Amino acid sequence: MIQVDKGLETVIEEMRRISPEIEDAALYKGASVLKLATKEQLIKVLPAATKPSPKYEDVLTDAILYGKPQGNDQGKIIKISILGNRNSKSGTFRLRFFENGTKDRYQKTYAGKKLHPKRFLGHINALNFFHDAVVQNEQQVTQAMEETINKKMSEIQNG
Repeated sequence: MIQVDKGLETVIEEMRRISPEIEDAALYKGASVLKLATKEQLIKVLPAATKPSPKYEDVLTDAILYGKPQGNDQGKIIKISILGNRNSKSGTFRLRFFENGTKDRYQKTYAGKKLHPKRFLGHINALNFFHDAVVQNEQQVTQAMEETINKKMSEIQNG
């Protein structure tokens, strides 16, 4: 989770009193910057993420989504998801395996008979593209949110 510095927190508190739409606009702007950075990071570490699979209709970069701002006890948040969806024609659910990696997989049986030793099938190494995107772009997200807030505040003052 990106931590907001105290200066921006004060601006957000003042802005909340004036107009909740400004807060939503800033959250959307920050989320869109992070979404784009996450897609770029994913393509950097896994170039095949932009190519469709013969089995599924979509590409892995389609799994990076963000929702609507939601209120919680600390204010409003916006969630960015890399989990994709589970409908039958979508392969975006696979993206979570590339972020977190998988354990070693073994084949235990073949043609109904147990294998001794079990046959090693492989594993997926964790790419941590989302974590890296968050860490590398924290400053840009905060800056984009501040610019949006300042723009909206000046529109209110001038308009």
